[in-house]
Amino acid sequence: MKFVYLYDENIDEDLVYTVTEHLKWSYRWEIEIHACKDSRELAVLDLKQSSPELIVTFNLAGFDISTLTDGLSYNLVDSKFVHFLLHENLPNEKYLSKQLSISMFFYCVGNEYRDYLLKTYPEMPWLKELTGWNIEETQNMESNAACIVAAIEEVMGECRL
Repeated sequence: MKFVYLYDENIDEDLVYTVTEHLKWSYRWEIEIHACKDSRELAVLDLKQSSPELIVTFNLAGFDISTLTDGLSYNLVDSKFVHFLLHENLPNEKYLSKQLSISMFFYCVGNEYRDYLLKTYPEMPWLKELTGWNIEETQNMESNAACIVAAIEEVMGECRL
């Protein structure tokens, strides 16, 4: 099974690598990690060619890349997606109003943000609060990484991966 992480400069790399270590020891996956400073770097990655079973993005990395018909490029990739919205008012948030694939799963931090997203983007196929996430907990990254791992495992169960 192939697994790909996509994140931008606003995510702590230590968090991504901690999550990766958790999953690497639990599952025998081929894991790719791509830090994309901007969408042009992400556009160069050929996710369709790579054909991962699961793609994880942080803070909507790559949502601003569109097709020629102005659709969301991620909709053309035959993979399951887990999108973590770890901050509010993300620059790419407006793209959530576009048609989203049913194979996209979204997790956000906080009840208020979840309620805002549900009201503003009612067509999101799956949206849950990231249970146990502590915004203030920058010292103990292990507990926040465990929250992300649990969410990824929940999606894996839903998708029978």
